[in-house]
This record gives sequence, structure tokens and C-alpha cells, in this order.
Amino acid sequence: MNGRTLTKLLVFSIILLLLIVMFYFRILPQRTEHNEGSKNCLLTSNATYWPSMPVVTVHRYLSNGSIVEYGESFTPWPHEDKGFYVIEDWAEELGISPPCYITKATGKAVLEAEGKAGYGLFLRWRVKNDGNSWSDLKRVDKRKETAVSAGSVRIAVYTIPISNGSWKIEAGELLENPYWFNSTGGGRFVSTWFNGTCTCKPEEILKATLNKIKFSGFKEKEHVEILETEALKPMYSAFFVRDSQYLYVEFAQVKGMDLVRVLMIMGDEEVVKAYAEAFTAGSVGG
Repeated sequence: MNGRTLTKLLVFSIILLLLIVMFYFRILPQRTEHNEGSKNCLLTSNATYWPSMPVVTVHRYLSNGSIVEYGESFTPWPHEDKGFYVIEDWAEELGISPPCYITKATGKAVLEAEGKAGYGLFLRWRVKNDGNSWSDLKRVDKRKETAVSAGSVRIAVYTIPISNGSWKIEAGELLENPYWFNSTGGGRFVSTWFNGTCTCKPEEILKATLNKIKFSGFKEKEHVEILETEALKPMYSAFFVRDSQYLYVEFAQVKGMDLVRVLMIMGDEEVVKAYAEAFTAGSVGG
């Protein structure tokens, strides 16, 4: 190999090294922004998920033998059943889903006519009597319906454990995708157990999720004050915007369950604000 060839190889190597360095420093700020201050939140054991409507049912079994039962539903429904619901893991695809969830229900509802957004919440503390009977120590029920216009909306609901424990998870698995609202079947009841917790505290889970949302290009537009209820303690709620997309994010702790419930709604501005009002964890404050 002559001197001219060695010189060319040396120059080529230097140029290649410079390109690598420039590329590294170009992507480094993005990586730092995405991970800054975020802990790597993980479940201590595996969880099982099913495609379902945005409905959550979880029972927590306590060491003293009592049970806390929690259910929450976020169901759009068109008049005369005109429309469908399709399973879409849209929040995961956008990279904005929270970590450590043991339940998830994500999809898009398409209402081909005006309809209602039905919200339901159920929380019950139960103790076992002598024999096989149970008594309710406390029970909270909430139901409401809000008129909504025709159109589409994306909804995602997650629950995250924040202490070590044992939870029974129930769901209505959808066997049809899309599921038409006038369908008379297409589902089955399923259940499983989760034993464990998340390695992060509630505020760390919130921070990690907000970092993902902002890294994906959404900008916080407006905070929403949600008032505490007998069942839910709000942690955070706000609207975000990215181009023409509106996103509502709500974190709340389920009392007595050691669970964080995360609600996400995405669509155009009018739709998201209507469903956020319909599905909020509590009364909207001033």
C-alpha cells in the first residue's frame, strides 16, 4: 500500500468519525429531553390484557380477608346503535401510554348519529361474615349521561398498582373488531390475577408519562381543576394540543385500592372537551 492510498484512508476515516460525532450530538438532546428526570418504571410481575370497551373492573384482596371492589366505565353510545367501536392501541403507537399498567382499554368510537357518553363508577368495601355471606362496609355509586354529537373519539383507560398486593382483574373481551353497537354478541367474560406492584411512586409515574407526552410533540394548553370525591383523589388533569389534535389526560388515585387510574381522550377540540366533561373523575372546579 503506497503513501497516497494511506493518506486517502486517513482522510476518509477522519470524515467518518466527524459524521458519527455530529450525529451523536444531534440526537443526544432529544434522548436527554425524553428521559430527563424520569425513572424507569416497571411491574414486578407480568400482566395480561384483553381487547375490551373502555371499562375497568378490579377487585383488591386485602391481607385481613376483606375486599375492595372497583369499577369504572367510559362508554360512548349512538342513538339507534348507529356506529362502532374499534380496538386501537393508539396511545402506545403515539408513545404516550403510561408505564406499569395492569389493565388497559384503548380504542376509537365512531358515532354515526348523535348519542350519549355514559359514565359509571362503583367502589365497595366488603367484609366476610360467618359462612359465605358478605357485608358492605361502604359503597359509592355514580352514574351520569352526557349528550354528545356524531363523530369519532379515541379513548384509553389504564390502572396502575402503587403498592404490593393482590388484584383480581375482570373484563368483557371483545371477539369482534370492529364491534358494532347493534351487535347482539361478540364478547365473553374473562378474569385473571395480578400479584405485585410498580417500582415507581405515583408522582414518578405521572412525571414519566408527561415526559412521553411532551416528547411526542404535544404541548400543554390548559390545566383542569378536578374536585376530590368519595372514590377518587385527582392527581393531575390537563388539555394538550399538537397541530389539530386535542388530548385530555387525567390521573386519579382510587381510594382504598392503591391504584392510579389514567384516562386519555383524543380527537378534535370540541369532541375532546365534551367527553372530558362527561368522563371526568369528579366535579370540575373553578
